[in-house]
Amino acid sequence: MTTETSRLPIEAEFVSTSSLKHQLLQSFQTSKEYRHAFVEESIRSGLAAQTRTIREMRKMDPKAFAEQLGKKVSWIYRLEDPNAPAPTIASLLEVAKAFDVDLQVRFRPFSERLDDLSRLSAKSFTVPSFEEELSDLEQNAETESKLANLIMNTIGRSSSTERPAYRSIQETNLVCITDFRRQRIASESTSNKTMNVAYTSDSTREWKGAVNGR
Repeated sequence: MTTETSRLPIEAEFVSTSSLKHQLLQSFQTSKEYRHAFVEESIRSGLAAQTRTIREMRKMDPKAFAEQLGKKVSWIYRLEDPNAPAPTIASLLEVAKAFDVDLQVRFRPFSERLDDLSRLSAKSFTVPSFEEELSDLEQNAETESKLANLIMNTIGRSSSTERPAYRSIQETNLVCITDFRRQRIASESTSNKTMNVAYTSDSTREWKGAVNGR
């Protein structure tokens, strides 16, 4: 009984997300204009929310962040305003450098945009700096290097009859790496910011991304 009860919220969330994705897909089919208006809106809202979340994780107020970037405070307010025009790539590169994080800008299929709905959470807006994740990166690289050496050594000295033993060693080490990554992710601090995606089906089928917890 306990197991079934604990599964209900997850199942309800899955149904809700699936329904939203289905509705959104139907809207995407109405017109090319709608699809790309949705992309623009979600990019503006997502960047604004993530910028504010990371800045607050660094415990910087808008004034301190503006000074670090050599900008006016009004520039920061526009950057964190979901209703303002999307920042340029040059501006995003400046912000990424200030946060000491990576930046990814690429074209992709709409299927990935739909999949984003199932990954949207408070944690999805938090990004550690390079220094903050350096210890984990080094440990992970060392673990994977040891695994690669073990695999190569095992391949070099194993005969066909020893292959099952090699696969067992490989699978065991892969599980260790997976557990390590899972523990690292579980230990990361999360922000209390969330993005609630609201879908409204009216005559114009408008979509709005609303950021709560400001």
